[in-house]
Amino acid sequence: DPADPNRYDAMLPFLDQAADKYVTAGWGFVFFERMHFLYGMPELLAAMYEQPAQVHALAERVIEIPIRIVQELGRRFRGRVHGFTMTDDWGTQSAAFVSVPMWREFFKDGYTRLFRAIHDAGMHVWMHSCGHINEILEEWIQCGVDVVNLQQPRNLGIEEIGRRYRGRVCFS
Repeated sequence: DPADPNRYDAMLPFLDQAADKYVTAGWGFVFFERMHFLYGMPELLAAMYEQPAQVHALAERVIEIPIRIVQELGRRFRGRVHGFTMTDDWGTQSAAFVSVPMWREFFKDGYTRLFRAIHDAGMHVWMHSCGHINEILEEWIQCGVDVVNLQQPRNLGIEEIGRRYRGRVCFS
C-alpha cells in the first residue's frame, strides 16, 4: 500500500537530521526490472512481440505503485526530499535490451508519467542504469530525467555521451 504510514514514518528522524542537506529517497528495480523479475526476462522480451496487450497491462500495474509512492512522498515531505532515485538496468555491454521503437511502445509513457509525478512532488528524477544505453538516455531526457547515474561510463563512451548529452542532463 503506497499510502501506508509505516512506509514513511522511519524517514522522519533522518529528515530531521538532514534539515540543511539535499535528501534523496528511492526505490530499486522500479519499472522494467520489476517487470522482468515478475515475468521472467526471456518471457517478457518474447511477450513484447507475441502478447503485447499483456505486457502493456503488466506495465500499467507495475508503474502505478512508484507513481503513488512519489505522490505520497510529495504530500508528506514536500521540500524535505529533493530527489527520487531509482534503478532500471537497461543494457548489455554492447546495446540496450530492446530497440528504441520497442522501448517507446512499452515504456516511454510509463517513465514519462513517473518522471512527471516526481517533478509534481517537488523532486528531481535520478535514474541509474548499467549497460550500453546510449539511445535510451535520449529517451529518458525526453521523459524528464534530471540526473543519470552510470556505473560504466567507459562502456558508453565518455566522449560520445558528453558530446550528445552535455547541458541536457546531469551525470553522477
